[in-house]
Amino acid sequence: MKSERSVGIDCLRAISIIWVLLYHFTPLQVFNRDTFGVLLFFIISGYCIAFSVETSQSAWHFYAKRLGRLLPALIVCGLLTTLFKHVMSNLVEPGREVTWFDYAYTLISLPTLNVLHVDHHLPDGAY
Repeated sequence: MKSERSVGIDCLRAISIIWVLLYHFTPLQVFNRDTFGVLLFFIISGYCIAFSVETSQSAWHFYAKRLGRLLPALIVCGLLTTLFKHVMSNLVEPGREVTWFDYAYTLISLPTLNVLHVDHHLPDGAY
């Protein structure tokens, strides 16, 4: 089945991302309204995930699609974060250091599972 992108959903997603960026990087009060951009992004994500469930052949197919979509970003972003924290260690706040083991274990356990119950630190709070 060919998936078709919705221009309207993509526009709402762009608005929510821009809103979050402006919230973080501009002092303008108009963007400092709670977490509007994040909430909008989560609403859009919920809609898209529900659509993905409907178009999946099985639960395993759905999870394989999600893993295939999210794992590459986790690998790249975790690698860049860990590398940055090692190369620019003087900019890292105390207590937010991360080891290469922490990065590797994050990929194995996936951030919320911690399947082996190992004491480790995520590369950053966003993970």
